Amino acid sequence: TFANWVINIDVPFVKETGNVVSTEVRLRAYAGVAELVEASKLSSNNAKSLLEKLLASKDSVVDIEAFAEDNGLIQESDTGELSTIVEAVLAENPKPVEDVKNGEMKAIGFLVGQVMKASGGKANPAEAQKIIKQNLGL
Repeated sequence: TFANWVINIDVPFVKETGNVVSTEVRLRAYAGVAELVEASKLSSNNAKSLLEKLLASKDSVVDIEAFAEDNGLIQESDTGELSTIVEAVLAENPKPVEDVKNGEMKAIGFLVGQVMKASGGKANPAEAQKIIKQNLGL
């Protein structure tokens, strides 16, 4: 993961901006983002966005989770809120719901996508899929 971030985020950032970020700032950013990903609070796409923002800030951000929250990048894992979104998505998409009930599991990916869309990309997709399956009795 770290190598991927360096190659796909850090190196292009330096090439595009000419800004060289101190090792201390870089290490703090990588460690903080890795902790949030590990805790399922940050998706891989949002990890990339957060790293870009942290590198661009040039300063060492002390509370990376708060910084991520302020930038709208933390995943929504609150089952109560996700359940509400899932219920609405299931009600609005009867055909894919029937497909899933009939064993066509590809349709569950569509439903998770709709939950992601409805949540503005903040839903934890694994948690959304779990709640969808629970609601459909799977």
